Amino acid sequence: MIKKILVTTDCSDFGNRAVPFALDLGSQLGAEVVLCTVIEREKHESMYFIDWKPLSDRKNLQKAVNSARGMLKRVLPKGGAGGIKTSVKVIVDVNAVSGVINCIEELKPDLLVIAEHGMSGFQRFMMGSTADRIVRSVPCPVLILKTGDES
Repeated sequence: MIKKILVTTDCSDFGNRAVPFALDLGSQLGAEVVLCTVIEREKHESMYFIDWKPLSDRKNLQKAVNSARGMLKRVLPKGGAGGIKTSVKVIVDVNAVSGVINCIEELKPDLLVIAEHGMSGFQRFMMGSTADRIVRSVPCPVLILKTGDES
């Protein structure tokens, strides 16, 4: 039985399309829905960018977390989510894949819902697919919303 659904987004328009789908599924199943995003820490902090603000600075990191939390809350429906319990979770990690894996280990959801950006075969070969790496690494079932799917 599915009691907790984790839905991840990178806060892009396409990534956010997974949220209404997860909320609808959660409503049908009576499951709690947790909306999560990952803030990626810089591996090699560089000051070559004019507006660079290192996330190693506690103040800048807290601003980034608060901003991400606000973006997640704006994705949720204004009038509530049809009576189901919802929450938001911001993870700070070295990359999105390990952040989602750590979130799954912490929350132990029964299902992960994620949007795939639909890269071409060559793009996926060159850059890798976050969704693909997550699917191969997590212990729970994963529902992937593919490019062109309607939520």
